Amino acid sequence: MAQKTWGSPRTSAKPTKVRESEWNLDAPVTAILPFADQFVCTAGDGRVTFVDADASPQTQTVQEAHGGAILSAAVTPDGAALLTGGDDGRVILSRADREPEEIANAGGRWIDHVATGPDGVLAWSTSRKVIVQLSPQERREFSLPSSGGAIAFAPRSKWIAVAHYGGATIWNLGQLDADPWSLQWKGSHLGVTWSPDERFLVTTMQEDALHGWRLEDEADMAMAGYPAKPRSLSWSANGEWLATSGANEAVLWPFKGHGPMGKAPQTLARHTAIVSAVACHPHSAYVAAGFRDGALFLGRQRDLGAALVRGGRNSPIAALAWSRDGRRLAYGAEDGAFGVISFTSFNGPKGAQL
Repeated sequence: MAQKTWGSPRTSAKPTKVRESEWNLDAPVTAILPFADQFVCTAGDGRVTFVDADASPQTQTVQEAHGGAILSAAVTPDGAALLTGGDDGRVILSRADREPEEIANAGGRWIDHVATGPDGVLAWSTSRKVIVQLSPQERREFSLPSSGGAIAFAPRSKWIAVAHYGGATIWNLGQLDADPWSLQWKGSHLGVTWSPDERFLVTTMQEDALHGWRLEDEADMAMAGYPAKPRSLSWSANGEWLATSGANEAVLWPFKGHGPMGKAPQTLARHTAIVSAVACHPHSAYVAAGFRDGALFLGRQRDLGAALVRGGRNSPIAALAWSRDGRRLAYGAEDGAFGVISFTSFNGPKGAQL
């Protein structure tokens, strides 16, 4: 099927790329996150790069945070600091205006995953252990049935979920001595995300599939049919869709009402290569999709149209992130390419499906 382009100007004007800056970090990009009015990028050589609002390599701030690859990263909810874990066994808190601060050292054991939560709570995992830092003076350690796959704090309440082999485990940060909530499903669960309304928990699988639980009744939801492993997940601005990688187009599962079971997913930005990264616009119903050949598309849910905003460069897009105001899109590739695209404003009220 031919790629559908933007709809008629009578519907809503398309966002237009007005400027693009790209340079090379000389190391694979491992994560990109919005950071205040900037972006922050982590790399496979242990560097953290803060990119200023003008998206210029001349105004970036580079810090040597780790002695090896940065394996995971998360920005604190207030947008003031970046938490990273590396294969050097260290947990680091970085800010643009000061030297990186070591939070923990696992003695050389890899820090597989990190997460940041409300009120300054931090968490990280190494092997079969999860450490939750409630304050600089108080830490709690929990054991897992297998190596932790990923960690995610609930967006609004004091819950933390950890994916692992056989399912996911949820702890209540307000009642850490209580028994955890165990959600079971056979197989290896590698990633985890909460829906914005906290009604669903979704994991990525070692198989080419997702699994989810509707938490009100623990109903299982299997989302399969991918030609590759869906590793990148992003919730839409209104929280009703979950965009995923792993196919030749961005696949969006509907989570309005009782969830996606029995419903067909929406697809956007079909291409010849596999989607490797997705990022939903923070205010409107647009989805950025990066592909394994380096191409980058912008899709629109309203009419399922899409536009190519970066051609293929033979290196997979490894990470995508929108600025908090939604006017800039940052991308990073496995060959070290890092770029920021500025757009004209997106139409429609916040959270509207355009």
